[in-house]
Amino acid sequence: MSKKKEPAPHDDKIFATDHLKSALKERSVRGGAITMIAQEAKFCFQIGSIVVLARLLTPHDFGLIAMVTAVTNFMEMFKDMGLSMATIQKKDINQNQVSTLFWINTAIGLGIMLLIAALAPAVAWFYDESRLIHITLALAIIFVLGGLTIQHQALLRRQMLFGRLAAIEIVSVLIGVATAIVSAWYGAGYWALVLMHLAIAIATVT
Repeated sequence: MSKKKEPAPHDDKIFATDHLKSALKERSVRGGAITMIAQEAKFCFQIGSIVVLARLLTPHDFGLIAMVTAVTNFMEMFKDMGLSMATIQKKDINQNQVSTLFWINTAIGLGIMLLIAALAPAVAWFYDESRLIHITLALAIIFVLGGLTIQHQALLRRQMLFGRLAAIEIVSVLIGVATAIVSAWYGAGYWALVLMHLAIAIATVT
């Protein structure tokens, strides 16, 4: 009779949370401080990028992106569907459950992407601006990329690895800002802002 395969120690380390019970208060306080610092750093980088990009782009460029983000920001509310909290808060969780949630999140992201892509002509018609079709299609890709990262980020939060999360967020924003500034410098116009959002999403995935 074959022996039952034991779970790999690496898997136990990813999903187990018993080791976090010691010094839980200190971990929580430290995690809150790291998160706050990361948010402040992101805010400073974003404000700095706006100041620089405002010299390289026109108000019309920013306006085109704002027209589309009015739609994408609304759809952001539905990209998670609370599934990340299931991973974070569930007492016991295994590889199969996380894998299932990962594919559900990916499917949701893909569904939202297709929905936004289908709405692209309507957005362009509403604002009477044909360029919004391509902008909307490009920004829709962010949702499927986001779906790929939700469960990974949830596992990091489950393990209270807030430092890694902060590093991912800050580096991703820096890559996005750098991409936008370089693109705008070389005359990409409003596409520099589109590339910034895409670069942030891609950097977060990788």
